[in-house]
Amino acid sequence: MYNYGFSFSKPDRPYIKKIIDSVNTESITWYLNEFDKDKNKEFIYIIRQAGFKGGFSYYN
Repeated sequence: MYNYGFSFSKPDRPYIKKIIDSVNTESITWYLNEFDKDKNKEFIYIIRQAGFKGGFSYYN
């Protein structure tokens, strides 16, 4: 799963939750943009709080 256009701010969180609730996340890798490396720990925390159980990797 690649994310495009999410700021991971409060308005985005219901959409992130809906996406996560719509698929079995245990077998999915969520790819985060390397551009946001400084914020990726915060993004991963937000995604995990929404129930994501898969892995993470990066793209550029």
